[in-house]
Amino acid sequence: ALSAEYNFTLISFEKQEDINNSPLYEETKSICDKNNISWISFTYYPFSKPFYAFSSLLRALFKLFIIFTHNKIQAIHLRGYSLGFVIPLLSLFFNFKLFFDTRGFWADEKVDRAGWNKNGLLYNIFKKLELYLFKKSSHIFFLTKHAQKIVSVYNPDLNKKSSIIRTCANGNYFYPLHRNSDDVLKLGYLGTIDTAYDFYRIAKFFLAASKLRQKIFLTILTKSNHKKIHKMLSELNINQSFFRISFTRDLIELNQEINNFDLCIFYLNQNFSIKASMPTKIGEVLACGIPIACNNFNEEMQSSFSPDTLLITDFEVQDCKLILDQMLKLKHREDTKKNCLEIYKEFFSLERGCKEYNRCYERHL
Repeated sequence: ALSAEYNFTLISFEKQEDINNSPLYEETKSICDKNNISWISFTYYPFSKPFYAFSSLLRALFKLFIIFTHNKIQAIHLRGYSLGFVIPLLSLFFNFKLFFDTRGFWADEKVDRAGWNKNGLLYNIFKKLELYLFKKSSHIFFLTKHAQKIVSVYNPDLNKKSSIIRTCANGNYFYPLHRNSDDVLKLGYLGTIDTAYDFYRIAKFFLAASKLRQKIFLTILTKSNHKKIHKMLSELNINQSFFRISFTRDLIELNQEINNFDLCIFYLNQNFSIKASMPTKIGEVLACGIPIACNNFNEEMQSSFSPDTLLITDFEVQDCKLILDQMLKLKHREDTKKNCLEIYKEFFSLERGCKEYNRCYERHL
């Protein structure tokens, strides 16, 4: 939508497995070409392999110097942290506006999910980079008000140059489909089972739920190791007739899968970085008119949602019957789909995100 009014050059780091996935890579390139977006990709390497990571950054920096030299670039829209290292060097030679799309507290996520040490070199380098980008930016986008509030305590001026854009879902790909109602409570789990998430807690809850209610089914859509999940569920003595594990990259298939859920369920580990996070699946699920059951992992969950669209629960086994009753109430309410779609349009729609970006661009460019 934005490419109709602005000329974009997209610089990205892609994992080798995605580069090797020719159909996906070609489809992405085709979308960029159709929208007059010039896409230049480099191989992604984790910073645990510093030589490869910084050599890839240097190649990107060299390419950016060429682009800036031969084009009148007005702004850089930085999504995430990695390419932030090139901003100080580019600023020495060129004038441009910087829009920083934080996508969460990245360095703190590495502490909470990947075992980084807060006293370690990498963490402190990235926190200094983060502070520089906050000061340098003309505008900053956060995923949650919780994140904006945390940062504003240390940088009160940031409130004046920041706004909230949550993880938006494309309504052309995710939308409600007609489905026949039945007595089976169909729960869906979408995404990874580790790092940020506690899938074992979900599995234990589902075991208790399946003992209380025979008409229940869990669909697990994940790229995570399927054998590992099967082993976990088998060790809990969950009957295989109660669940299915699958994965798809196809958006049409994914939309169909989500539409078969009665609720999407997940549990996020509680820590500092999660306060700035908003899982992409939330917008996708709501766009299909499907409610969510999850824990209260940050302030956004209570401020943006109502009990008509979200069941806040810690999935405690001893509360299983009460939780099941609340889930069934959401399943059978006639206005559940309408309520979910209203929340999607207000907070998670692609149109809403594009309008906010466009307001920012018009203000600064």
